[in-house]
Amino acid sequence: MSTIKIFTKLSNLLFVAAILLGLFLPQAAPVAFVLIPPALMITLTVTLLRFPPGFFNKPRTLLTGALWGNLMSYLVLG
Repeated sequence: MSTIKIFTKLSNLLFVAAILLGLFLPQAAPVAFVLIPPALMITLTVTLLRFPPGFFNKPRTLLTGALWGNLMSYLVLG
């Protein structure tokens, strides 16, 4: 739950930190290239929808549909 709260409240700070780490540690790009699409799917799902506080009692059942929708968007839109 605390990770979800970080994504919803500090998402801009996380993106700035990612940019700075990319500038100062370019040798991590091959590893980060694999991890970026799943991280973006989760971040966009949680941040853009702005779920109410009691919404995540059972997050697995709620987010699977949203993540499948994002995955299909990535596959269809390229």
